[in-house]
Amino acid sequence: NLHLFQMSHGRYQLLRKKAEHLRRREPAFPGQRILLKDWMGTWLQEELLGRVKPSSYQAYQRQISAHLLPCLGNDLLSEITPPRILAFVEGMEAAGFACATVKGVFRLLKAALRHAHEAGLLPRNPCRNIRVQPWEKPEQRVLSRSEQEALRHACISQGELPALVGLYTGMRLGEVCALKWTDIDWEKCTISVKRTAQRTTRSGGELRTELTVGAPKSRRSRRVLPVPEFLLALLKAAWIAAGKAQGYLFGKGGRAAEPRTLQRRFRRLSRALGLI
Repeated sequence: NLHLFQMSHGRYQLLRKKAEHLRRREPAFPGQRILLKDWMGTWLQEELLGRVKPSSYQAYQRQISAHLLPCLGNDLLSEITPPRILAFVEGMEAAGFACATVKGVFRLLKAALRHAHEAGLLPRNPCRNIRVQPWEKPEQRVLSRSEQEALRHACISQGELPALVGLYTGMRLGEVCALKWTDIDWEKCTISVKRTAQRTTRSGGELRTELTVGAPKSRRSRRVLPVPEFLLALLKAAWIAAGKAQGYLFGKGGRAAEPRTLQRRFRRLSRALGLI
């Protein structure tokens, strides 16, 4: 029995020494000392600033500030484990956020933690095997034919050409705001989408915003759209009334139209028609 005890004790000592040896060989990851909120700020500045459009950079900042930092910001990088991430994603779903919003926030977290792993701060990316599955989307509000006709007549009677352009071409608000008369081909009855207008935060950390005009977000967004004859006639009449101008269709003083102004006008019109 003593012999067996000595063998067991010797095996125990061998295993203990082996474990200590492995622990000494295991690298120390600085992620055990860095908070997620600090890393996200570093990642944004070092990896994204200057590489993405200013509007995209500010959108990422807003998503991180609104969703990631309140829930995970004070966690150490080493504490951001797969169960912690799954709980965070499920919390956003339970709060009623759209699938696209949850996916966008998760992609930011995954990219930031991948960079942390590549920088040697983490042994692995805890997001690597997690997939955000789409869930059932709520049914979208679609205008009936009679509602569309009522909206068309109201827009014509009130001179709301921006709303008509959006309604009959499917253009986004920013694209409508950035339209120039030169984008219209009167012979082919088409409009070319070449730019978009949006409000962005001024550089230098100021809280004030400014209206900027830039290229569409993707190459696919640059497109040529057909225009109904009645709408083309209305646009041509407006163009002639403006002295065949070359600037923006709906802007003033050589500037693109203000998206918030067009939004307010359309919302007011829709409310008057009982559409919202």
